[in-house]
Parts: sequence; C-alpha cells; structure tokens
Amino acid sequence: MLDGKGGTLRNQRITIEGSRISSVAAGQGAASYDLRGLTVMPGWIDTHVHLNWHFDADHKYVAGRDKPEGGALYTAENAWLTLQGGFTTVQSVGAAIDGTVRDRINAGSLPGARVLTSLRQINERSGTAAEIRELVRRTKAEGADVIKIFATTGMGAGGAQSMSDEQIQAGVRRGQDRGIAGAGACDWRGGREGGQFWRAARLSNTAATWTTPHWI
Repeated sequence: MLDGKGGTLRNQRITIEGSRISSVAAGQGAASYDLRGLTVMPGWIDTHVHLNWHFDADHKYVAGRDKPEGGALYTAENAWLTLQGGFTTVQSVGAAIDGTVRDRINAGSLPGARVLTSLRQINERSGTAAEIRELVRRTKAEGADVIKIFATTGMGAGGAQSMSDEQIQAGVRRGQDRGIAGAGACDWRGGREGGQFWRAARLSNTAATWTTPHWI
C-alpha cells in the first residue's frame, strides 16, 4: 500500500467507517475485500478539470453548445468516469452545471468524485473592479467552492495578460474577504514579472503554461 507520504506498507488492514478511512494497521481475520496482490493508494486529486467538456458522437467538441439535459448527463458521466480512474476529488473550473452534479453526488444520488467548483470563471469581460467584487460575492452566495480568475488570453492567443492588475486584485481580495479560495488559470509569457505578480496575488495557479523557474 502506498501511504501518500512516500512510504510503502504491507500486510495492512484498512478499516472504513461510513465514507472515511478510520484506521490502517495490521489486522487478523477475514476482510470484506481481499486486496492481496493489488496495490492500494490514496485517492488522487485533480485541481483543474472541466466536467462539462465532452465530444459528441462525431467526436466534435460541443460543450456549452448542446442541450442542457445532454450537458448535464455528460457532466455526471465524467464525474463517474473520473472516480473510476482513481480521482476521488476534483476542482472543476467551472460551469453552473457542476454545482447541480456536485450536490447530487454529495446527497448520495449520483456516483462520482467529490467536486469543488467555481460555477463560472472571471475574466477581463467580467466588468470593472467594483463589478468583479460584486460578482465574487454573488458567485459565493450561489454555492461556489472556489473563485476562478482567468487573467490571460489562451494558449492559442499568445498568453498575454488580459485582466488588469486592478481587476485581478479586486477578484482575489474579495474572495479572501469572503473566505473562499482563489484558483488561477494562466497561459502567461510574462517571465519573471508574471510569476512575481501571481505569487503576490496568492492564487492557486491550477493551469500554468509557458512558465519559467521564476514562477516556482
């Protein structure tokens, strides 16, 4: 058994009470599930997914352009497939349907990984600094677990900073005031300056492309 801390344990009994592991220790007697010959490891965590993204029957990307009922089913399916792949927690950033699927999983009505969601993303089109502060407040009130700040253009557009410093700080600081974590998506070619700014904003950068050692 891989213990998640760099160690390996053998001949152990895992006791589960409810939905939690209550103990891992040597044990005697028959087990409910015999895992001898297999490898057991802690559930994986994926900090950046989009559960509603999917392809149609013609292998075309259609997320956001399909019927709501179809999008909901694909999101639920992806949550289940993600769990089957060994990921027990994901941060989906983010679509409104994530919240509905998250709540049904939490209620035990759907199988799937534990979902943390931003419900939406905040970018340069989300308004002024004041409007972004209000949007963060509303997003939190609607049930978001995390606030997503998308501060740059995408990979195909060059990765330049697209949100102003004022917009980014407004979103981050309002989120901190509301006690909600911030997650950043950044495809930034900004080198040392970009990394220094991101660290100053104290965001959890969940998607970083073209980064340099100065970011770490």
